[in-house]
Amino acid sequence: MAGPIRREGAVAPSWSWLDVKAHFEIHQTRSWLARPLLLRKYQIVSEATFNEIQRVEGGEREVDARKLRAWLDVAKEKSKEQLLLDQMESKRAR
Repeated sequence: MAGPIRREGAVAPSWSWLDVKAHFEIHQTRSWLARPLLLRKYQIVSEATFNEIQRVEGGEREVDARKLRAWLDVAKEKSKEQLLLDQMESKRAR
């Protein structure tokens, strides 16, 4: 990847493709790329939160209301982002 840069005599960072990908994802501002990344992050948080909704006390399982509300909040935000992404993609397809 850095070959053409070095042939021109310029200094190229010796980054792996994962470092380049991470750098691009952090600094890009294109919403068509940012939304899917945000959705993936919401999914990770949603799964982690959902797995902690139940708590066991004294051998009995019960739903932790605070964690359930947190999961519902994440699910709501994820749904909004998914809707926005779907709308963007339908406009791009026209």
